[in-house]
Amino acid sequence: MHPFPPADELSFLVGEELTQIILNPFGITFNFASGRAIVCDEAFDFVDGAGASSNYPCCAAEAPPIRFYSLLQSTVVALAREELRLMLRFDSGMAIVFHSVLGPYESGQIHFGRFDDEDRGKTLKLIVF
Repeated sequence: MHPFPPADELSFLVGEELTQIILNPFGITFNFASGRAIVCDEAFDFVDGAGASSNYPCCAAEAPPIRFYSLLQSTVVALAREELRLMLRFDSGMAIVFHSVLGPYESGQIHFGRFDDEDRGKTLKLIVF
């Protein structure tokens, strides 16, 4: 739908610990310890610690066996951004590469903002890609 914003606008993802991966029929949600999340509605790539890349469609009926479970409790240590590509590198040496597809439909969303008891999500922000 849209290109990814500049890397400095996504730097809040560095230091995030991945705590939950939710598989849905037509998407995957990556939840972080802070309450932030990335919802992926398009195919993404998983790069294992040896550098081997696997593509995962976000349609459960077409998905190969899940290999990215080992990302849980890993921390984002770096990100690399191109206009239609965002790679999150984890302390385990693994990575996830999200892709934005230009067109009328969302490829995913990045949810962020304050999540403490005082704010209760009132300042929730959303980046659509």
